[in-house]
Amino acid sequence: MCLLFLPSSTTNALDVSILNYNINAVGVLGTTGRESLQRILDHFDPDIIIFQEAKGTTNPDSFLAVNSDYEGYYSSGDGAHNRRMIMSKYDIIDASVREFNLGVGSLRTLYAATIDIPGDKDIEIFTAHWHASN
Repeated sequence: MCLLFLPSSTTNALDVSILNYNINAVGVLGTTGRESLQRILDHFDPDIIIFQEAKGTTNPDSFLAVNSDYEGYYSSGDGAHNRRMIMSKYDIIDASVREFNLGVGSLRTLYAATIDIPGDKDIEIFTAHWHASN
């Protein structure tokens, strides 16, 4: 799930491309899935990338090193090594984890990043990966 809120004003409008992808572990370096994922990123060349289920124990910094046009914010991973990542060609000026109690007995997290896009407005990107039953 990805939520994007843009300012209602269209003054100095800017095209920003966003790729949101539940990669389900295909991004692990050294795998054919990783090569396929890189081809997708190279083809679309998005300004902002949002990943869910960036699985594996591979450090996301190694992924960012291959894609040096981006800076990133990512979760540390849960017990299954699932990570959520927000990567941007623009500066990430703030990042946070927000917790929500959905009334099912446990907290759920939402990752947020404020991104400094050109112009006088910033955008805030959110990503979550919650079970459908939650």
